[in-house]
Amino acid sequence: MNLRVVSKYLSLIAVLVGGMMVFSLPWATATLSGHGFEQDGFIGLLASIAICWAVAAALWNWGRGDNGQLFRKEAMAVVGLSWVLATILGALPFLMSATERAPGVRMNVADALFESQSGFSTTGATVITDLENTDSVPRSILFWRSSTHFLGGLGIIVLFVAILGQGSAGKTLMRAEMPGPTSDTSQARMQHTAWAFASIYVALNVVLTVLLRIEGMSWFNAICHAFGTMATGGFSTYNDSLRAFGSAEIEWTVLVFMILAGTNFTLLYVLVIPKFGLREKVSKIFGDVEYRVYLGILVGVTAWIIVFGLWIHDDFSTLTE
Repeated sequence: MNLRVVSKYLSLIAVLVGGMMVFSLPWATATLSGHGFEQDGFIGLLASIAICWAVAAALWNWGRGDNGQLFRKEAMAVVGLSWVLATILGALPFLMSATERAPGVRMNVADALFESQSGFSTTGATVITDLENTDSVPRSILFWRSSTHFLGGLGIIVLFVAILGQGSAGKTLMRAEMPGPTSDTSQARMQHTAWAFASIYVALNVVLTVLLRIEGMSWFNAICHAFGTMATGGFSTYNDSLRAFGSAEIEWTVLVFMILAGTNFTLLYVLVIPKFGLREKVSKIFGDVEYRVYLGILVGVTAWIIVFGLWIHDDFSTLTE
């Protein structure tokens, strides 16, 4: 395996993660934070960005002299190690900002790594017990926490190929990252597919953010919950999650977009292809076996939960009276 080639591509992943942290910085300002300048959060993010880009420079410097081709072995290594690298770098803001998992208890290395990996893998588990305490968790760090969902939702490698574009290497990376969204594996097609998937993902995040803002959320909460919804991870900015807003409209909106987020993006791509008419699009989507099974499971499980809930609360006897 050519480790220098792997190192060169990992350096770009480090740049991407550090670059994403930049978008969390404005939320540390007094204007956007809502409670004054978050010095710990701002400095923690700046230090994390600097480390990310220093790691990127070191990896690039080691690998830049090698112009070898990226084969399947190297691609598999890049994909696997990119998630490890992203997890480590993504944990830095939690540590550098002195974020607390509970009031008075600072996050340690294990806590930060857990939170970072939970975000990037879109698992949504957390070690933070009081999300609403800005003294324990700066809003800028909460925004970074949700941003890990955004990066992990579609896949760092897919975003990497779409944004940076790596020619035939991008094709190899896409093959290693996901089980072939199309039978056409040409270089141009892979690049186009990566762009299409990234565009759909970003567009859905934007639309959901606007809808949540219209329904009463602040821009901060709307963006963070859109990231958590479209990644199907569930990170929230409140301890009670969506229940804190007390809005049925918000819950139904999030529900619809969660169903869309769980849909195969190849089918969503069919919706935006202009060469297909409406009837063809509907036929292709509902003719897909995977999608029919997906909807069947959702409907079946939902019906079972409703019936089970009525049964354990003895509501059937009330209905028959």
